[in-house]
Parts: sequence; C-alpha cells; structure tokens
Amino acid sequence: MKNSFGLCLKNTIFLLVVLGSTIFPIFAQNAIPDVDYIILSNGRRLDGSLLRSAGQLNFEKIDFLRRGETISYSPGELEAFGLGSGEYFMSLALPDSPSLKFVQVLASGPVWLFRYQGVFYAGTSQELQKLGETGSQKKNNQHEEVLMKLMTGECLSQIRSTIKGVDLEEVDLVWLFTKYYDCLKNENTTIYGQIRPELVWSKVIGVTAYSSGINSKQVSEFRKDVLTLSPVIQVQGGIRLHQIRKYPKLSAEAAFAYEFFGYESDSRYQTINFSYSGTQKMRVTMLSIPLQLNYQLAKQKRSEYYVGGGLGMAMSRTNSTYAIRDQQIGAIPVVSLEEGSFVSMKGTMVYYHGSVGGRFSMAGGQQIEVFMRTRFMQGYYSLKLQQDTSIYNRVEAGLGLNFIF
Repeated sequence: MKNSFGLCLKNTIFLLVVLGSTIFPIFAQNAIPDVDYIILSNGRRLDGSLLRSAGQLNFEKIDFLRRGETISYSPGELEAFGLGSGEYFMSLALPDSPSLKFVQVLASGPVWLFRYQGVFYAGTSQELQKLGETGSQKKNNQHEEVLMKLMTGECLSQIRSTIKGVDLEEVDLVWLFTKYYDCLKNENTTIYGQIRPELVWSKVIGVTAYSSGINSKQVSEFRKDVLTLSPVIQVQGGIRLHQIRKYPKLSAEAAFAYEFFGYESDSRYQTINFSYSGTQKMRVTMLSIPLQLNYQLAKQKRSEYYVGGGLGMAMSRTNSTYAIRDQQIGAIPVVSLEEGSFVSMKGTMVYYHGSVGGRFSMAGGQQIEVFMRTRFMQGYYSLKLQQDTSIYNRVEAGLGLNFIF
C-alpha cells in the first residue's frame, strides 16, 4: 500500500509539473494581450500592446510592446496605429503645425473628421481645415461654414439643417458625418468615434428651499386671515433625459420629492351681531412627482443655461399641533371656546411650476445644477369659521441645488 501510494503521489506531481509548464507560459503570454496595432511607414502592420494610461487619447509618442520588447515610436516613424477599444490614429501635419502629430481619426470617407488635443479638424488627410475646440462657443458660425464647403453636392441640402445645429462635440460631429455618409451611399467610409445615442439619461438628486406665500381666491368682506408659513424644504431624486438626437436643445425631468413646512393661522370673522375667531398650528408634509420640460438657452464649454416649466402631482398630509376657536354673540360679555380644526389643505392636487437655471460640468463628468423655481397650487388652503370659508392659493419661490451623475 505504501509503494502504491508513493507511486501515485509521484505520478500526480509529475502531471502537475507538466500541466504547469504548459499552462503558465500561456497565461504569461496573455497577461498583456496583443489587442493594439501599429502600421509602419512601409505599410506593414504589427500587432502588440500600446502602453498607456486608462482613457488616454492624446499621444506625443507611443511605447509599443511586442514579443516582450518595448519600442518607442514618434509620428514620423509610423503611418498610423489603432487601439483594441476601436480608436484609430494617423500621423498628420495640422494647419497650425508643420510637424507631424498623432491625430485621432473620428470618421474617414470623402470628407474626414479628426481631433487633436481637443481641437476638431475636417477635410482630407492631405488638406485639413480647423473647426474649433471641443465645447467652445460658436464664433461667427465658422465651423458651420467650413462643413458646408466640404460637404458639397446633393447631400448638402439634406443635412444643411443638421450642420446649422451641430455643436463642437464628438457625438454631434460624428452623428453629422454618419448622416452625410449614409446620404452618399459610399461603402468606403468608417466611423471610429462615438455616435450620439437617441438620448442620454442621468440620475439627479437635490434639495430646494422655498419661500411660501398666499394669494386670495375667495375671501368675504367680513373676514381677516393672517397666515404665517415657515420655509419649505424639499428633497428630491429622479432622472433627466437629455441630448435628445432630434431635439438637442430639449431635456425632460421626472422626480419623486418629499417636503415639509410649518403653518400657523389667525383668523377672524366679524359682523355686527357676532364674532368668530380661531388659531391653528400645523406641520405639513407633501409627497409629489414633479415633471418638467426644459429648453436650452445657451451652452458654453463647461456650462449650459435653460428655462423650463411643468406640472406636478402631489399628496399632502397635515398634523395639527394646536387648534382653538372662540365665538361671541352681540354685546354679551361671554366668549365660548372650542377645540377643533378649522383649516384644511388639499389632499391631492396638480400644481404648476417654472424654472430658470444653469448646469456646470465637473472634472469627473458629473454636473452641479443651480436653479430658481416658482410654484402655484390653486385653492390649497381652506379656512372655515361657521358658515364663512376663505380659500387661498399657495404661491412659492425657491432656490435649488441638484447633483447630476
């Protein structure tokens, strides 16, 4: 038994050594897979791995690893190179620089689209024209004029409106070139850049503080009401739909919101024959689903400004902490007191709101949004003393801060 066990152990060790010597080199070779490639000046393609930081798209030179050897290449030594993630670069001379640069190709065809250090160029590989810097404001529609001169022919009439509305952003320009190539029906075209999706959605969380007031809707001549309202604090979370392909200046928002505030009222209803008064304090909470449609007024490199409007569906809940009523009839010097609520608020309703604000981009791609908003809730407050009822609209103006990611 001992000999059998020893023999079995030796055979097992031998198999492990054989398997290890076979598998480990395979893993070692695949530790840095050959997913990238370079094209030498003579047109020869070599597969390997380009050593770079995550997300890097700007290169003065490249370090290329192939078969365990790393070689550095400058633009003058290569015709082009490509990344395994799909990006493609060529060695070109730009209009504002006579020396060769590694320029990213976003679209190739009868008219090419390039980008270098955040600046877009269009034309052919032999003759390029500058469009402008990523996200920069349009100046005299220079990039639109350049594109219209390059995209000549019958297809220009089909994409003229798209050219006039295009921004200096990769997704916008690549979408324009895609439409142009589709119109040409030219098979010798390639899209390397990011194509704008139908729309983009982002998550939004934030807080808004409102200053609340009233507007009378129904008040009799014998009535006097004094309403004291604390600031309204609202927290919300939802989604924002934007960069809509067909309507790039429009965006839409939907959220779920919770808010609370304090309420106090002193009311009096007095005639020649009798006098009624009441005081009540309440805590109010409200759940709502606000919906809003926005229109972009202006856009800069790292900011945009908008105006918007919409409606919300809400449900209120009240908690009365103090409520007392008193009445006096004629000149009798007797005042009767009674506990009980005389104020009610709409339980469910639809309200309307409007906003103006700006969004400011952060380094990580998130946005901070600052806005001012007004809200109107018709007939929200109802105060009843005896048979006389006062009705007031709820009117608010607020300042909000959102985080978009």
